[in-house]
This record gives sequence, structure tokens and C-alpha cells, in this order.
Amino acid sequence: MIRYDEGMGFLLKFENVAWYEDGKVRILDRRIYPIETKFVTCTTHYEVAQAIADMVTQSGGPYTAAAMGMALAAYEAMKKGESDVLSYMEKAAYTLSHARPTTVEKMKQVTEGSMKVVREKLQSGKSGQDLIDALFEYAF
Repeated sequence: MIRYDEGMGFLLKFENVAWYEDGKVRILDRRIYPIETKFVTCTTHYEVAQAIADMVTQSGGPYTAAAMGMALAAYEAMKKGESDVLSYMEKAAYTLSHARPTTVEKMKQVTEGSMKVVREKLQSGKSGQDLIDALFEYAF
């Protein structure tokens, strides 16, 4: 995977903005940074949406958090054994894109891009970890 943030400063590295890994999204808490460096850990896409709404992440961070939240939603769907993954992901896309009223239109672009990945993977018979990995890559 190509890292577009290679060699960039702390705040510009994806893992220091929002990062999906092992069924969790970790978001740098910009409300207290740089006084403290702490991360909010989200275990559901609803928690990611709440973190976005609560201004845990700022500037371009909500868009990265939303994209990582879509990977987390795919993980949730896999773990729950969702029979209708597409429907679950559409609901997650809506929740994430509407987390902060001032960013809805731009957030929709992010979640619609994620949904394009979801549809392509599902149509090609891919789901589960393949879908999660594809959404994580899209988040870059």
C-alpha cells in the first residue's frame, strides 16, 4: 500500500488523525492536543460518528474518520453475520455523513466513495476481511 503521508509531520500522518485496526478506529483527540496526546478509541461506527459530532477530530480529520468508520462498519457487519451487508453499510454511510451538520455534503462524498467500493466488492463476491481491507485502502 502506498503511504501518501510518508515523511509528513505528526498531525498529517493518517494513524495520528484516524486509524482503523482490529475492529477499532482510533482518533487523535484534537480538543486537548497539543497539551496532551490522547486518542479516542471507537468500537462501532456510531462511536466514530459521535466522536466527529463531539469535535474530537477537526479540520480534515472528520473525512478520514468517516472513511475509517466505514471500514469499521464492514467489520461490524462481518462480526454480526449481517445477511444484508449492503443495507447495513448504507445505514452506516448515512450515520457517518450526517455526524456533523456543517460537513454533510463533503462527508457524503467520502461515504459515497466508500459505498462504491462496497458495491464493487459485493458484486465480485468479496465480503468479510476483503471488504474491510478494500475500505481501509480507500480511506487513504
